Amino acid sequence: MKPLIDPFPTPFSKIIDYYKELNLDVRKLEEEDRLDLDLIPLVPEVAEREIDECDIYLRVGSELLEKEIVRVNKVAFVELFKHASEMRSGTESYLTGLKIHFGLVGKKIEPIFQPVYMKWESTDQGTNKYNTKFEFHYVYNSEMKRFDKAEEADLGRIKIYQSTIQIKHDLASGHGPFREKDVEGVIFPFQTIFSLLYYNTGDDEVFFYNAIRPENDEKKHCVLLVTKEKKEKGFPHPIFEDKYANRSHLCPPCKVSYAVVTNNPVTT
Repeated sequence: MKPLIDPFPTPFSKIIDYYKELNLDVRKLEEEDRLDLDLIPLVPEVAEREIDECDIYLRVGSELLEKEIVRVNKVAFVELFKHASEMRSGTESYLTGLKIHFGLVGKKIEPIFQPVYMKWESTDQGTNKYNTKFEFHYVYNSEMKRFDKAEEADLGRIKIYQSTIQIKHDLASGHGPFREKDVEGVIFPFQTIFSLLYYNTGDDEVFFYNAIRPENDEKKHCVLLVTKEKKEKGFPHPIFEDKYANRSHLCPPCKVSYAVVTNNPVTT
């Protein structure tokens, strides 16, 4: 599906005003390169299919993964955004983002989060390439609605995922163990997360769902972000004026590329 507007630039000033009303400061966002966003007008059936295909392509032994990963309050993202912004040491063009590592407890993905600083490296036909730098690991405290520093046991969930998950890479193959080229996590720019919340102003949480994305003729484990809860019968019908984000960067690699509208500061 095509983006809502082409190009669909990040609405910096509107996001800043949106969070200012919550007594939160995200003005550093204006210093970043402005992205051509990948928010998509959501047809509920499309999102449901991306989520439900996990039942086909992902297994934990003979069990299916729980579809919902976590739901995060909109206020909690700001602290990790600040951590990512503070990794900038000069005046270079950059982005900030959030990496979600796949951790596993039982048949549920228990994510580990890392603020990401992305330093501009080069530009080719409107697409910027960035080198990534990561901050500390965090886990989400649902009761307190905040991110806490991850403990050693939390980080161990990542190894459990990679040693336990069974992945079916296409319809013709069976489920097999995690490979080096499989996805161990995803990166979303904070511009994407904040824009998703701004365009769904009445919603206070971002829901993270397991989803499947085709890439290089294989099915990949990814994450879909949406501000509505998927009920047993699916997303709300018949009118669903929501948007969702699923065009995250799959990790590895350590370098990422994004379509930009403007570089800030202008790079040469």
